[in-house]
Amino acid sequence: MPINFALDFFKAHPTLQDISFEFDTITPELIATLDKSHLPALKPFGLIGGDDIKDDASVQQLIHACARLESLEISTEHFMDYREEPNVDLYQERKTIMENMPTTRLRYLYIDLHCASQEAVTLFPLLRKSPLLQDLHINFCLGNDMSNSIATILRDEGYCPELKTLSIIQDEITDSKLAELVNACTGHGSSLTTTTPDKVHRILKSLSIASKNYGPLTINSIIQNCVQNLVALDIRECEYVHLSNFIALVSNLPGLQTLFVGNIYFVSRVQGVTNSLVNALETPWVCRGLESLRFNLCWINAKDDSNVEDDSNPEDDGNADDDSDTEDDGNTDCGSTGRSDTNDMADLANFRSRCLGCFWDRVGELKNLRYLSYGGDDIPLITSTENEVSYLDRLRGS
Repeated sequence: MPINFALDFFKAHPTLQDISFEFDTITPELIATLDKSHLPALKPFGLIGGDDIKDDASVQQLIHACARLESLEISTEHFMDYREEPNVDLYQERKTIMENMPTTRLRYLYIDLHCASQEAVTLFPLLRKSPLLQDLHINFCLGNDMSNSIATILRDEGYCPELKTLSIIQDEITDSKLAELVNACTGHGSSLTTTTPDKVHRILKSLSIASKNYGPLTINSIIQNCVQNLVALDIRECEYVHLSNFIALVSNLPGLQTLFVGNIYFVSRVQGVTNSLVNALETPWVCRGLESLRFNLCWINAKDDSNVEDDSNPEDDGNADDDSDTEDDGNTDCGSTGRSDTNDMADLANFRSRCLGCFWDRVGELKNLRYLSYGGDDIPLITSTENEVSYLDRLRGS
């Protein structure tokens, strides 16, 4: 869309309430037009591009526009002027501009940036200046440093007390830092030495995590901090969710209505899934009000057992074989146990059937279930059991 056309369009529609556009060049004139009071009804604003938002006047005008908006989306390669060697003076100057911005009315903030850390830090005042913020969606490529800064703002400084929805897309962040960020967003663990002691108790209702480093620490953080209030959990973009972690979620989050999981993985050796996990599968889930469920079921090769089991189960003491029905030491040589390959395969088939029967029994108990997505792309699906088929048939007939 030509800039001149956009300017004329905005001027001709003073009651415009929603703007979302994409330009390679965002000019100061365009931002100034948006900042004028003849668009008093403007609430959502989406900006894709913006590589030319570099001069101080443009930044100031954009911030003033943000002050009256309720929804802001920024998706751009470089919000600030990008340099291989960060300009410290420019960073400080623009940080000052951001810190002097007025309090916003933002309730929804989506930030998708790919830039240097010093440039991104100038956006932190948006969090400090948005007391009404309820939905925060973060997509940075900055990893742990960015996570630490955001956690400090939310936890130690007590900003964004109304936060209810958090979406994180950060592959470079570690499991421990991701867990700290979840802790911070719930308002728990605020330092008593700060000017805002432990008075901020956020009610986080929706959480979405896309990170390859997600793991048991994050699971524990979700369970400990969101047990009473979490309604929607989306971890489908995480690579794998061990069966033990999945059971921990459905056994401790009674208010869940939406649960989207990627791959719930079992291991393909009998000793890889302990009796305690099988018994847990036989126990009804506490989230009986679940309405939407999306998941894949898959098996991991025997050679991967020792790697995935110890790292994925936060309650596992490392002696998974102690309560197993088999004396197999985890070696792939079935003959070492004195049993035939045929017997081992039969035991494994029976064991899988038991696990899957229990799993589908639990799904079948979800009387409020309205949406079910089950399947996989590259990972072969497990052999259907009678329980699974009968439940799917019931769903198709309803």
